[in-house]
Amino acid sequence: MRLKITYPLVIAGILVLFVLSTCKNPLDGFQLLFKEPIEKAKLEIRFSSTTGKLPDNVRLIIAGKDADKIVTNLNTRNFKITKEGLIFLAVNPDIIPSAQAPVTFTVVAEAEGFTKLIKEFTFTGTGNQYYSPRFFSINTPPAGVSVNQFTLSTTTQGSLTKPSTLKTESASKQENAWVMIQEGTVFLNSLKQPIAGEMDFVMHHFDNRSGGAYLPEGGLARNPFDLNNASLPDAFNFSTLASFAFLEISSKQQEVARAFTKPMTINLELNPNTVNPETKSLIKAGDTIPLISYSPYTGIWKIEGSSTIIKNANTGKLECQAQIAYPAYWINGWPRWLCKQGPAFTIKSNFKDVDLLYYCVLVNTKTGNTIASYYINLNNNAVFRLGNLPKEMEETRLKLYNYNHIYGGDRTKSIDESVNFNICESKNFSLDVTSLLVPPGIELEFDITCPKGKKLDEASIPSQMKTQFSEPGKNQWINMPTITRNATTAKTYLLRIGQKYDLRASTDGGVNWPYKQNNYLIDKKKWAFEILGDELGYCK
Repeated sequence: MRLKITYPLVIAGILVLFVLSTCKNPLDGFQLLFKEPIEKAKLEIRFSSTTGKLPDNVRLIIAGKDADKIVTNLNTRNFKITKEGLIFLAVNPDIIPSAQAPVTFTVVAEAEGFTKLIKEFTFTGTGNQYYSPRFFSINTPPAGVSVNQFTLSTTTQGSLTKPSTLKTESASKQENAWVMIQEGTVFLNSLKQPIAGEMDFVMHHFDNRSGGAYLPEGGLARNPFDLNNASLPDAFNFSTLASFAFLEISSKQQEVARAFTKPMTINLELNPNTVNPETKSLIKAGDTIPLISYSPYTGIWKIEGSSTIIKNANTGKLECQAQIAYPAYWINGWPRWLCKQGPAFTIKSNFKDVDLLYYCVLVNTKTGNTIASYYINLNNNAVFRLGNLPKEMEETRLKLYNYNHIYGGDRTKSIDESVNFNICESKNFSLDVTSLLVPPGIELEFDITCPKGKKLDEASIPSQMKTQFSEPGKNQWINMPTITRNATTAKTYLLRIGQKYDLRASTDGGVNWPYKQNNYLIDKKKWAFEILGDELGYCK
């Protein structure tokens, strides 16, 4: 049942009482508009900025063939990014997307002084999708990054009217990149049709000093392909990164270019202090570096061949040059081959539904050096599987500590260690932590009371209430269990008695958080959402 109860703000401010335990809880300007949030065929977008603060006056556009079929998760057309950079979009619930009837649309976000963000999405079913784009400031990009945005003019047939050389020059950066585009180049959409009109050309360059943090997918190619589009047997990341760039091209009418009819020449300047892992010496003219692409539209990593390092006669800088046929991430770097799947570890413990994660490290058995660290689930019979680790790694061991991701613990003495194993072995092991005491939990309760003579109308209450907490004043929110209409109590181990927290709750899927309590002391084993249901129409 979809219920919509609207109360004028002035009445709501007087009548609505929402209390966390016995403390007053302000509505924080929230308009009470209860709707069942759409949970299928949903797109969750979390915008962020490399400046640390979202730009002001972001212009959000929903475009494309099926833009009219897209709504918010509250089934409105009021597309607005929250102050935390969040927006939930969904396919209209009256429409069921399928492979035979896909829903395709484009999300565009623009802000003065930042490069344009644009991404096409297609739903062929009711599964959910996630997108986490970052705004890059043109004038103040992060260390290791230079960005720029250009406008190109094409004819009504989509042909570029003159050749262009576009650069990401930054005076504060030692290496940059540029592309050379031929006159007559035509930009093609996903259907290989020409795109006409003015084009936005966005270009980012990343050096290997600090720009490597912006590699797509964290630089992990889980299912790579070769130049002939054949799947490669192993995953890879980068043993050494030299330089990379990202190109994105779209029209003023928000059509995304997926290819172009004439190859572009891209030049990537290189850090001369880069060590060639094959020669074990500093890179020099004549060395070759593998060329790898990643498409954010297909999610495909491809080894495209290699580039030969040259020394630019005008600048004296080392650089790589390549001919490219489509916008993507273009990366010069040496792949390190990984085992896609390694051993699995089954947990033996006294834990059940504990929502804390515990720290463990993978160490080189011979040297004792830490290779990787993880936070894992310690509930009984939980399985933790290692994967995507270097094939050349020596014998290893997993060490587990009584240290969790919320309030720490002891990282000096392990509580259990595995036997020695090879990282590429598909074997099963166990970790026994039954000696670890179950931490104290806090019960969350969704408690709606009705006056004498009335009873709760369960069909009228929101289907879910999401809960979050933060350290007081930090505004760094962490999810707690979701309370639902059918399960009005839940348990969490993330909170501790005697500690103060900022707490908040949402009934619309996490878009608005009207119910807040700051600096709240947890002084008992229950945190109750006490709601006077008659004032909200929950009683009958």
